[in-house]
Amino acid sequence: MMSKYLEKKVIVFFDGENNKEKDLMELEYYLTESDEFEPDEIESYNLEIDKQYGVEIVKIVNGTMIENKLIKNLTNCRDQALEVLKKLIYNTVTPMSMLPILDDLLGAL
Repeated sequence: MMSKYLEKKVIVFFDGENNKEKDLMELEYYLTESDEFEPDEIESYNLEIDKQYGVEIVKIVNGTMIENKLIKNLTNCRDQALEVLKKLIYNTVTPMSMLPILDDLLGAL
């Protein structure tokens, strides 16, 4: 089972297609939390629950969700996932650019 928590919403104004008006883009950054196993597996096998944390970015333009990217099971450490998410927020990372940026961030650890 996965839960997600909105950590930050960033509003960005950019030139519209016709460059005569400004379009509004919202980026929503979520911390995700999931169990390593499904609840019925935990009960059946008497397993310990390990939480897995990930990140999701949702891009909304003029009130419509345009794209999103979810990375599950990034780490089992909540603080580490939050640190990664803070870096994504600080740099206003979009869903499209998240994978190569995460690759660079995690490769540097």
